[in-house]
Amino acid sequence: MIHRGQEPSKARANAVHFALGARTAWHYHGLGQTLCIVEGLALVQSRGGKILEGHPGDVIWTPPGEEHWHGAAPDHFMTHIALWETDDVDRLDHVTDTEYAGPRTRDLFGSTVVPVRHAGVSAGMPAARVRLPVSESVV
Repeated sequence: MIHRGQEPSKARANAVHFALGARTAWHYHGLGQTLCIVEGLALVQSRGGKILEGHPGDVIWTPPGEEHWHGAAPDHFMTHIALWETDDVDRLDHVTDTEYAGPRTRDLFGSTVVPVRHAGVSAGMPAARVRLPVSESVV
């Protein structure tokens, strides 16, 4: 654990290292979660969506109540910093091998989990801040 806020703060920050192919179970956070990809290749999926690939420098936000999982690709280790508020996390079923092997995307708008900054943003350029509610689609 990097940080656990003292009351009244409920902020949490963890550095999490995933071995090749390791992943969380399906879960959701009552106030959402932000993942800052530090190294390796991250896989993040919201229930029913494509698997989003996250690379070092990417910041991915999952909205409150959004069922999702995250982990490392089968051929890459991965480290991310996870940020969330409160201990309101509901753990659900395990991610099946079939779900884990599903279609992947780097498409910003192809998933309800949303990268809020791309690794490709160069120094001196403003980072795009994008947060889309799960119910919203971008045409």
